[in-house]
Amino acid sequence: MDSDAPQSRESEPRGRSLWRLLAGGLVRLCRLPFDLLFLTVDYLRLTLWMGMEWRAPLLAARLTGFGPPAALDTIEVSGRRMRRCGLARKYGNPALLRLLLPDLLPVRVQHGKVIWAWEQGSILHPTTPTRYITLGLALALGWGGPALVLAVPVSRHAIRQRLPWLRPAPSATLTQHARSREAVAGLCANADRLLAAASYPEARAAYRQALAVDPGNPTALLGSGMAALELGLNSEAEESLNKVLRDAPGNHRAAWGLARLAFQASAYKKAIEALKKVLAAQPDDVPALALLADSHRCLGELDQALAVALDALKRSPADGKLMLTAAGIQVDKENLDEAESLFRKALEAGEKGADGRLGLARLLRTRGRTSECETALRSILQDFPDHPDTAVMLVDLWSTQGATARATEFCREVTQRRPTIYALRERLGGLLIRSGDFDGAFETASALLRDQPGSAMAHVQLASIFLQKGLPSQAIEQCLTILQQGSNPAEAHRLLAAAYMMKRDPVQAMASLETILKALPNDLESLMRLAECQAHTGAAEKAIETLTGAAQRHPLSFVPLAELGRHHFGANRPAEALAAFRKAYEVAPGEWSAQNNLAAMLALQSQELDLALDLARKAYSTAPANPSVADTLGWILVLRGAYAEAEPFLAFAEATLSDSVSPLYHHAELKARTGDRDSALRLARRAIEVGANAPDAARARQLLETLTREKQR
Repeated sequence: MDSDAPQSRESEPRGRSLWRLLAGGLVRLCRLPFDLLFLTVDYLRLTLWMGMEWRAPLLAARLTGFGPPAALDTIEVSGRRMRRCGLARKYGNPALLRLLLPDLLPVRVQHGKVIWAWEQGSILHPTTPTRYITLGLALALGWGGPALVLAVPVSRHAIRQRLPWLRPAPSATLTQHARSREAVAGLCANADRLLAAASYPEARAAYRQALAVDPGNPTALLGSGMAALELGLNSEAEESLNKVLRDAPGNHRAAWGLARLAFQASAYKKAIEALKKVLAAQPDDVPALALLADSHRCLGELDQALAVALDALKRSPADGKLMLTAAGIQVDKENLDEAESLFRKALEAGEKGADGRLGLARLLRTRGRTSECETALRSILQDFPDHPDTAVMLVDLWSTQGATARATEFCREVTQRRPTIYALRERLGGLLIRSGDFDGAFETASALLRDQPGSAMAHVQLASIFLQKGLPSQAIEQCLTILQQGSNPAEAHRLLAAAYMMKRDPVQAMASLETILKALPNDLESLMRLAECQAHTGAAEKAIETLTGAAQRHPLSFVPLAELGRHHFGANRPAEALAAFRKAYEVAPGEWSAQNNLAAMLALQSQELDLALDLARKAYSTAPANPSVADTLGWILVLRGAYAEAEPFLAFAEATLSDSVSPLYHHAELKARTGDRDSALRLARRAIEVGANAPDAARARQLLETLTREKQR
C-alpha cells in the first residue's frame, strides 16, 4: 500500500503538482502566526505538566499528565510500533512542533498520508533541557519585545509629565516653536474677525487650522465651539466648549455657549443653571439675561421670565431683541396691550427682522384685527419673499376667512418656487380636501410623502380622502401608520374611529375614542362620537350619560343638548327630550336646527303650537331646502288646520325622505283629513313597512286601521 501512493502522484500532470505545491506553501505561510500561538500554548502545557510531576526526575517522567492530546493510539509502521501525536493535528506547519518535541517524526502510512508520531520509547523523554530553555527564551523575546517597544514611549511620556525636570532642554527648535505660536495667534485673530462678521464657516475653518498646529489652544477651542454652535454643529460645539471649561472653569463665554446648546436641546433647567454661572461673573450680560427669560418662559414660569426680561430692559432700554422677548412673554400672560406696545417699540428701535414683525402680526390676528394682520404679513413677504412662517400664517388667515381659492392659489405658487416648505404643502392638501378636489389632494399628499417620508399630516390627509371615498380599510391603514410613528395620535385616533364606524365596528371605534378622551377628556367631537358608538352597541343609557356629561362640560354648545334630546326621544322619554331641546334653543336661539327640534317636539306633544309654528317658520327661512324642516312646518300647519298651506311642505318632505316614517305618516294624515283616502292608505302602509318600531309607526298603523274600516263600510 505504501508503494501505491508515490505512483499515483507521479502520474499527475506536472502543472497540477506545481499548483498544489504553491497552494500548500501559501496555506502554511498564512497558518504560521497561529502555529506560533499554538506552540506557546503547548510550551506552557508542558511546563505545567512538569510542575505537576515534580517528584519524578526532570524530563524523564512518564507522559501521563500530558497524555491523551499528546499521544493517542498505537500504530505499526514498517515493523515499528509508534504512538500518534494529537498535538500536531492543529498545526499548519507541524514541523514547528519539533522545536519543542525533537523526537516527533513524520511517518507515511497507507495512501501516502503523513502523520506525526513518536517511537514507543521516546515518549518518556518528550524534550531536552537545552531545547526546553532555548525555546522558552525565544518565545519570551518574541512576545515581550513588541510589548516593550510599545510601552517605552508611553512610559517616557508619563514620566516627563510627572517629572518636568526630566524633559529635554530647549534646543535650536525653540525658534521654530515660537514661529508656530505666532502663526496660531495670527490664525486665531483672523478667525475672531470672521466670527464677529458672522462668517461662521470661514471662521470655523480658520480655528481648525490653528488647532491643527496647537490642539490645546484655548482661544481656538472657544472660537471653534462658538462657530460650530452658530452653524448648528451641536456635538462639535459641545465638545470644544467642554474642553475650554475643563482648563478654565470660569470662562463665561464657554458657559454661555453651553447654555445656548442646552436651550436648543429643550434642556431649559440645565440652561438656567449655566446662565446663572454666566451672570454671577457678569451681571450685566444682556444676551444671557434674554436667554434666561426665554428659558423661564419655555418652562411656563412666566412671572420669573417677565421679571428677568424687564430687568434686562432696564440695563439696556434700547435693545430691540429684549423688547421682542418681553413682548412674547406679555402675549403668553395675555397682556395684549403691553405686548403690542413692546412689539411696536422694537420695530421703531430698528428691529426689522421677520420674527418681530411676525410676532406683531400674530398679536393683531389674536385681537381680531385681520385686515391689519394681512397688511403686516404682506409687508414681511415683500422684504423676505416666501418666508415660510409668514406664508403659512397668511394661508391660515385666508382659510379662516373662507377665501379657500385664494389660499390654494397662493400655496401652489409658493410651493412651486420653494418645495421644501413642507408645512405649506400640508396646507395645500388640506385646502384641496376642503374644496372637494380629492384627486388633487391625493396627488399632493402622495408627493409630500415621497419628499418627506413619514409626514404625519400627509397620512392624515390620505386617511381623510379614503374616508370621503368610502374606503375605510385604506383609511385604517394610514391611521395605523401614523400611530406606529408615534406622531399626531389624537387626529389619527379620531380618523380611526370614523373608519371603524364606517365599517360598522363600534367596539373598535370606541377604543380609539377612549384613547383620545384619556388625553383630551373635554373633546366634544370625541364625546359625541362615543355616544353614537354606545347607542349602536345597544348601550342607550351609557350614551345618554355621555351626552349629559358633554353638555355639562360644554354649557355654551347646543350640539350635545340636541343629541341628548334625540336619544331621550328614541328611548320614549318625551318630557326629557322636550327639556333638552328647549335648553338647546336657549343656548343657541339663532340656530335653525335648535329651532326645528324644539318646534317638532312641541308639535309632537301638541303643546304651544303658536310658539312651535313661529320656530318652524324661522327654521324654514334659514334652511328651506332641508326636508326635515319642511316636514316640521307642514305638520304644525296640519295640526292647526291649514291643510292647503301644509300640502307643498309635506309633499316635498315625503318625496325627499321616502324611507323615513314621520314624513310618510304626516303626509298620510294630511291626505286622510283632506279626503284622499287612497293616497292616505298607500302612505300609511309605506310608513309601517319602512319602520315598524318607529314612534310614528304606531300612529300610522292606527290611521291605516281607521281608513280600512271606513272603506269597508
